[in-house]
Amino acid sequence: MKKYTERGYEVLLMPDAIDEFTTQHLTEYEKRKIKSIAKDDVNIFDNGETEKAKFNKLKEMYKPLTDWMKQHLGRRVERV
Repeated sequence: MKKYTERGYEVLLMPDAIDEFTTQHLTEYEKRKIKSIAKDDVNIFDNGETEKAKFNKLKEMYKPLTDWMKQHLGRRVERV
């Protein structure tokens, strides 16, 4: 959450179970888009070439670990 507030985004905490259901159907409020930062597919930051290169380098560096996790955890996890 800190990285979003540092970049000037407003963060609304919604801890109740009904909140997730509500936000699935409420995508915009007063001409502002609403996204859940708890989801894996959030991509609101500007992904410049340096950030992409850094991400790819980290991904390659941790590939042995993620492969090991996939192998040993198998179907108990959805994604590594």
